[in-house]
Amino acid sequence: MNQTIGRLLGTGHVAEVFEWGSCVLKLYKSTIAKPTAFGEAAVHAAAEAFGLPVPKVWSVQEIGGRWGVVFDRVKLPSFAEQMLSNPDEVQQYVECIVRLHMRVHALPAVHLADLKVRLTDNIVATGVLAEPRRRDLLEGIARMPDGDRLCHGDFHPMNILGEPSPVIIDWPDARRGDPAADVCRSYLLMKLHAAEIAPPISTATAEQLGYRVRLCPAGCHTWQLPGSPSMFLASSMTC
Repeated sequence: MNQTIGRLLGTGHVAEVFEWGSCVLKLYKSTIAKPTAFGEAAVHAAAEAFGLPVPKVWSVQEIGGRWGVVFDRVKLPSFAEQMLSNPDEVQQYVECIVRLHMRVHALPAVHLADLKVRLTDNIVATGVLAEPRRRDLLEGIARMPDGDRLCHGDFHPMNILGEPSPVIIDWPDARRGDPAADVCRSYLLMKLHAAEIAPPISTATAEQLGYRVRLCPAGCHTWQLPGSPSMFLASSMTC
């Protein structure tokens, strides 16, 4: 695919998105992101092979010493934008988000890396936790069920584009694990940036998974399977 990099369409913490002919190029800012780019392309290709509604991945490119991934371009607004523009239809979008998340979680992902390993590595590496808190979190993760379902890792309304046939983007954090952990992650992301929609979306998804949902006095949501000792706690310190 011989193309010239086009205009900048958007930028994030770790990457920028450019026009690439009729496609888009997600170009990582770091010059040492070659493994990350190939890893994202591989995970995205796996999601595509599952038959999920995702943009097609085409190639990995090196541009000026930086590495990026070429995807089909989706010229549609995100669910987040649509929910802000159509407040009377928020419930419809919530129901669609839940259905999409459940569709992701229905798939086995034994070939992907383990979610608990990723969370453990992140907790070990962070410099913002006191050692007692770090130890408690690591012990808590060790007790959690492993799971073998596909977990998106960054599932929220900004990463769902289009309607009535939405597509799911941004798969670099996808892992295999317990779906409730993925819901917990989504809850935290939405709670920080769109607090009013976090509880209904996450609660509906957790209940579809068979979890009993409770709100604890500290304002956190807990999800527990009846008869199971394992509990997922959604708070700013545990997800």
